[in-house]
Amino acid sequence: MLGLGTGFALANDTTTLNNQDHSVVLDLRRDVAWTDNAFWLMTQADNIQPFITLFEHRNSVVPLQILTHDTVPHWCELANDPEVCDDAGIPGSWEQQADPLLCLTLSDYPTLASRLPETETLCLKFSGDFDYPEGQPEPDLFASYTATIGNIQRSQNETQVADLPVRLSLKHTRSLARLSHRCFGETCVGDLSAPKQNSMQKNVQKHSSSTTTQPQQWQWLSGDTSCGYLRHPDWPEGMTAMQHNGRIVRFDVSGSSPALTESGVGLGDSAAAVKSRYEQPLVSQEHEYLGAFGGYLTAWSERDDSPEQYSEKDSEHDSKHSSEHDSEKGSEKNAAGIRFVYNNEAGVTEIYAGNRAILLVEGCH
Repeated sequence: MLGLGTGFALANDTTTLNNQDHSVVLDLRRDVAWTDNAFWLMTQADNIQPFITLFEHRNSVVPLQILTHDTVPHWCELANDPEVCDDAGIPGSWEQQADPLLCLTLSDYPTLASRLPETETLCLKFSGDFDYPEGQPEPDLFASYTATIGNIQRSQNETQVADLPVRLSLKHTRSLARLSHRCFGETCVGDLSAPKQNSMQKNVQKHSSSTTTQPQQWQWLSGDTSCGYLRHPDWPEGMTAMQHNGRIVRFDVSGSSPALTESGVGLGDSAAAVKSRYEQPLVSQEHEYLGAFGGYLTAWSERDDSPEQYSEKDSEHDSKHSSEHDSEKGSEKNAAGIRFVYNNEAGVTEIYAGNRAILLVEGCH
């Protein structure tokens, strides 16, 4: 999945995961595979704008954010081409190449292909401080760079391949957790509304052996202690937590958040893509307001059926007992799940994870 901020003015350095400096964003955690000589964008993504933006800003400097995962599937796993591959291959990582080469086949992207006639392949040729998850507390890494974009280069032997040099100067990195049924990092459903220090608050600086833990600065967004929303500034954009009677009962992902679930689902994914990432059938329901033009897909971690509604009594029970993660597994009252809200055009627009509070349609109401 690829994203783009608007504008390109360099902003002051920030350690948050919010795209306040309007960087170009390359999300390389999914749909990227490796071969012996390069990494490849494997999907016919609708949004190829970040590549177009970098191409248009040749011979200039832009702020760039890159998100990476700690493993990269082999090309054969995603290509599923029996004429070329005997099996799915062995997963690798970004350390496969010191200076990664990220390529795409232009025939899959007509908008970009029209700008590079007689060219079959475009590769971003990274150099400098390219960083990736290695020894980090979480599986994903957010990295912010100043990127110096060169001009198109072609080899005399491979004139149909165009390389676009991208020299990276690292500003900061941050380890990024994935959302489970109950937890985001070390903050979990059942925690008090002022959670313990956790891995999401660790600012890991490149070329430094020290890890600094920031003081807690939880921000109240709406509501009160009976029911409301809060977030930590170190959380990624669009990530909030619902609390009830002083305890966290649900995590919400919305807007343009880069947060992914443990299964790899993110905002914008189609309903079919969500279903493909789960072995067990998901509970499917029609959208409260969109009807047949949208819906809800819910995966429960500890029970086979789905509670149909969420009452105030349930809310009182869950906020009191939801920290008992290991007791009464499989019972309705301790159910934990992830709910994907989608519409047929935009795909997933919201993700809820937590106890039965994920069934609430309008937040605390």
